[in-house]
Amino acid sequence: MIETDIFNKYKDEQGAFKELLTYNVEEVLELYEATWLRVKGEAVLEDALEFTRNHLAKIAKDLVASNFTLSAHIQEAIVTPLHRKIPRLDALSYIRFYEKQPFHDPSLLKLAKLEFNLVQSIHKSELSRVSRWWEGTGVMKNLPYVRDRIVENYFGALVICSEPKYSDARVFLAKVNQMITVLDDTFDAYGTYEELEIFTEAVERWCITCLDMLPKYMRVLYLVLLELYQEVEPIMDRNEITPLFNFSKQSIIELIKGYMLEAKCVKDGHIPTTEEHASIAFVTIAVRLIISSSYFGMSDIITNESFKWATSDPPLFKASLRIARFINDIAGYKGDQEREHFPSIVECYMKQYDVTEECALELVHKQMEDAWKDINRESLSLMCKDIPRPLIMVVINFLRLMDFVYILHCDKFTEVGEDIRDTVRSLFVKALSI
Repeated sequence: MIETDIFNKYKDEQGAFKELLTYNVEEVLELYEATWLRVKGEAVLEDALEFTRNHLAKIAKDLVASNFTLSAHIQEAIVTPLHRKIPRLDALSYIRFYEKQPFHDPSLLKLAKLEFNLVQSIHKSELSRVSRWWEGTGVMKNLPYVRDRIVENYFGALVICSEPKYSDARVFLAKVNQMITVLDDTFDAYGTYEELEIFTEAVERWCITCLDMLPKYMRVLYLVLLELYQEVEPIMDRNEITPLFNFSKQSIIELIKGYMLEAKCVKDGHIPTTEEHASIAFVTIAVRLIISSSYFGMSDIITNESFKWATSDPPLFKASLRIARFINDIAGYKGDQEREHFPSIVECYMKQYDVTEECALELVHKQMEDAWKDINRESLSLMCKDIPRPLIMVVINFLRLMDFVYILHCDKFTEVGEDIRDTVRSLFVKALSI
């Protein structure tokens, strides 16, 4: 890791950042982006973040110091720094930005567009496979309360498993993501407490003979769940990653048990302590299930050592649990208060510590940023040096996805807006003109 002393060259004798630095927009932007890789204890980068963010905000408004294209680029960076951007969307954004620059290389631009279109054709083919599977399950016909988010869930899989060669990983993960949506809708908005108890018991037993004990509508859901794992079992055996398969299956069982605990809290009208909340909500955010399912199609780099690392609940996973849960709760807690729902971490803080909503939000946001610092430390540490980089990037890309879906504290997955539709069209419909 690079020592933060290197950034002292940007400071004057009084320890303040040099105003001269602000004359070079590119340097300010580069320093700003570097601050988002900070870890705990790096005070110089905390100061640099505040300094650069303030100056970039001023530069973006000054069209004399920056043209319209650069201003838009800076504003985008202020909302989402490079470290938290989705690489595929960032590549598309930069191609469009680069094309408008007078110094651009036409050959390089053409090559970038060809590459983007080629990968897009792969993604369209995968989305077609996933859509046919979803239609074939009959879930939407038999369970009309379920949100149809197959395209959005494939988009999530694309973000998490970004390398083109991991096609199988994306296809399986998209299916798992949609199953999580179905299960969440069933537990959160439709099933009675007694029905959910029966379903949870059936999932724990994981046997086709349990179909008869389920309510009729739940049989469709249960059968689709069992068949999803049955279809990949031969692949697991062939690639000798059966332990990973078992870990993923156990993760979905734990997820459903967590949903059941949430349902019990709602039924009892219980607002848990923050510690109780973490023991449940860090399971129901489904991070372990999503990450382990992502690794299915990455058997070429899964070793015994990396499997042991993944199943040991490493610090990288623990930090990602906190971030994902906090992002989700900050974005959704106001809407959840309008109906019977498992309390958010914000509500738990307010009750346990008798603080205002504003104070609780501030506490949660600080913990989330601290967890990002843990992500930075772990992803760059020697402890992870023997873990293939793509496995680590799965975790980071998952968090980038969460940041995108819940940006500016809005839940764009529940309420799909025009911006998500535009994203889908740009990634899966519109090819770049050569």
